[in-house]
Amino acid sequence: MDQVYQKDLKFDTLIYLIYINLNFNMNLIKCLNPIQKVFVGPYTKYSIGISNFILIKWSPKSMTKIHNHDGKDCSFIILNDTLHECRYTDKYMGALYSSKTLNPYIINTIRDKDGYHQMFNFDNKIKYSLHWYYD
Repeated sequence: MDQVYQKDLKFDTLIYLIYINLNFNMNLIKCLNPIQKVFVGPYTKYSIGISNFILIKWSPKSMTKIHNHDGKDCSFIILNDTLHECRYTDKYMGALYSSKTLNPYIINTIRDKDGYHQMFNFDNKIKYSLHWYYD
């Protein structure tokens, strides 16, 4: 089995299991005993004990800074409602080349070669996404 297929299979399987367990009300979050809980501005990252996977809880009206992933690729899925993503060729607002709304249950990927990005929760409700960082 080639390495790319193994990565996709592992990610798809995890997404399916989390989808089943979430029951649309995020009760799984209450059960998580995070190995690492990192507060970064208005969102919270949870290391869920599976290598290179991070669950992010997005507070209402929150956003990230413009950033990349320091040589890692990142595949992610929104678990409820929508988030918005802007992509940039460089780390400043004037370098914007893409802006789109991301729908739930669709795997999105940002690679270092794609440049930088910024995530937004424009709504007045909590949202969740699952991120997988890999080489």
